[in-house]
Amino acid sequence: MKKAIQSVVTHAVLTVILLSASSSFASLIALSDNLGNTNYGNINRLSGQSDAQGFRTTAQGFIVTGVTMLLEKGPDIAGNFSVSIYDATGTGGAPGSSAGSVVAYYDASLLNLNTASAVSWHGLSIGLSPDTNYYLVFTPSGLSRTSPGNAYIGWGVTRDATGTGFPSNRTTRTDGVNWDSFDQTYVLQMQINASNISAVPEPSTYALVCIGLAGLGYAGKRMKKDEARLVG
Repeated sequence: MKKAIQSVVTHAVLTVILLSASSSFASLIALSDNLGNTNYGNINRLSGQSDAQGFRTTAQGFIVTGVTMLLEKGPDIAGNFSVSIYDATGTGGAPGSSAGSVVAYYDASLLNLNTASAVSWHGLSIGLSPDTNYYLVFTPSGLSRTSPGNAYIGWGVTRDATGTGFPSNRTTRTDGVNWDSFDQTYVLQMQINASNISAVPEPSTYALVCIGLAGLGYAGKRMKKDEARLVG
């Protein structure tokens, strides 16, 4: 009976230690989020054109784990688009170079027709630098349309510059080479989540771990005494 109780105590103490450590060292943080703002339509782009909306990492949140955008397609569209993260080392703080892995390369035909809807990519692990400006960059490619008219994909926009991580710079590249001047009239709608890694645990975490270790030590000591009695 005593061994069963000691086993329960041991498991409980280990659970406390593990939960304390996990809650202190890793959680999720929104670096950018304006999806709840009123949507005012889309900015439509053709193949080879790009839109970019800025965001900034924090001292703890710099490993991107998820991205959500409001996107739609035009009629009878086929083709693809890419979503990437660029640094802000371009002229005047514009997008510079790709900052690592592509977030997504997506089939445009899977988007909703003429209705901006949330499209998400989770389970990412894109390591960025802390406290640094970046851009989420959207670029259609190889678009075609079976009916008359331009083949385009739209990224949802709002006129409300509030939200987590906003205001931030927005820019466009319509010639495939040069980024235009920053435009704050419309803000591209997106959400970017990151892993929030605490470099130094809180004092309360140390206290819980110490209590847990003390409990384990006590349980082990009692078990040895009981075993000694049985042998004797």
